[in-house]
Amino acid sequence: MLTQERLKELFDYNNGQLIRKTNRGRSGVGNRWKAGTVLGWVADNGYIEGSVDFVTYKMHRLVWLWHKGSFPNLHIDHIDGNPSNNRIENLREVTCAQNMQNQRKPRITNKLGYQGVYQVNNKFRATLTTNGKNKHIGYFDTPEQAHNAYIIEKRKIHKFSTI
Repeated sequence: MLTQERLKELFDYNNGQLIRKTNRGRSGVGNRWKAGTVLGWVADNGYIEGSVDFVTYKMHRLVWLWHKGSFPNLHIDHIDGNPSNNRIENLREVTCAQNMQNQRKPRITNKLGYQGVYQVNNKFRATLTTNGKNKHIGYFDTPEQAHNAYIIEKRKIHKFSTI
């Protein structure tokens, strides 16, 4: 298992990025792993991933290990909602439920494009999930009105939400 000691042996930290300290890989054949280069690539989901000792990790977990000395026991939340912003100040260890509170986009199955809003006949219903239970906020004439009510309620109830 990767340790903080091994990670610090291989990389320096700078503003959310891990920077290689040494050259690695075959010399002469497009040596991609040169000292001073940034570890990682952007995955399809927007998160940055990187390979250390032939194992791929999410960058936010590596940054956490580099600073805290161990991998997190829970989830890591990007406070600003940007999965590519791995500055340690932007990361916090949270439960799955707390991580969901900071969700900023509607689910893929949401056809309206507004988080917390569903169409019911000719009205738009706003709901919020807290502790595994749906809370009915109300019915509205437009999806924008329903979403605004959702945001107001979310700010009241969800401590970990930053929207």
